[in-house]
Amino acid sequence: MEKVKEYAFSTVLETSYEEAVSKVIEVLKEEGFGVLTEIDVKATLKKKLDVNFRKYLILGACNPSFAYRSLQADLDVGLLLPCNVIIYETDDGKVYVSAIDPVAALAVIKNEDLKKTAQEVSEKLKRVIDRVAVSRWVGFYEIDPAIQGLIMNLSSYDDIIRIHSRESLVKIGKPAVPQLVEVLKRGSHWVRWEAAKALGEISDATAAPALVEALKDEEFDVRWLAAEGLIKMERGGVEPLLHALMAQADLSRLREGAHHVIRELIKGELKEYLAPVLQAIEGVEPSTQVPWVARNAHEKLTEAGIFSSHYRSHFKQAFKDS
Repeated sequence: MEKVKEYAFSTVLETSYEEAVSKVIEVLKEEGFGVLTEIDVKATLKKKLDVNFRKYLILGACNPSFAYRSLQADLDVGLLLPCNVIIYETDDGKVYVSAIDPVAALAVIKNEDLKKTAQEVSEKLKRVIDRVAVSRWVGFYEIDPAIQGLIMNLSSYDDIIRIHSRESLVKIGKPAVPQLVEVLKRGSHWVRWEAAKALGEISDATAAPALVEALKDEEFDVRWLAAEGLIKMERGGVEPLLHALMAQADLSRLREGAHHVIRELIKGELKEYLAPVLQAIEGVEPSTQVPWVARNAHEKLTEAGIFSSHYRSHFKQAFKDS
């Protein structure tokens, strides 16, 4: 999951740079934004300075209606227009996409009317990034158009639409899990919240690795929902949780989430296996004690036949992206 900057909405795409540019422009237009300017930073730097730079594009996006309202509120707001969207290649061959948050950008102007407009534009740009993030796996999965539409609606600023979409995804159940897992990794704060809540209510064990990963989310409410989802899965979420503790017990957020999950699970049949793990988490040196205690618990649970003797490959893959 990408760290969300306070002044921007961002995602990383595993696609070509050209495809990313095309998709961003397409979604901007669908959300009511025209592209007034396109600055090819790589070409400009080569021409002016004769230096080589990564592929990097700055798009000047503008929604005419919002721009007009903004100018009516304060003529000098033009100094901060249009809304910039950047697209560039990362060092590891992926594509980074980010849009300015108008609320942050216009905070320097103390005008309530302008603030309201900025909030509306912010929601639209947030939705653009969320839709672009969703599109990253189109072509890799067989996606039901109905599911895709509901996933898109999780970024709606209309509470009724968002809640209805999440509830519909829960009713669909397991077929919606792969897409929900993707937006849990890549979406904005409230999209991750909706995805975590839906996955917890669906309670399908294939989502357990993603929920374990979400225990490290920067937002507390997302971490809490992820923990609640793992508790609901009971033994279905234990194996990926233990493997995460073996590998990343030095992460305080992971330990905090694991503590919440294990504290509830030891109230049932798993107490004799997981109680030592809880004690290690609460101990003086959890970073060093938890990994081997978690490994020992895993071995005992395997011997008891509670889960398989080896960590399934697709679960291992889930912990490569931190």
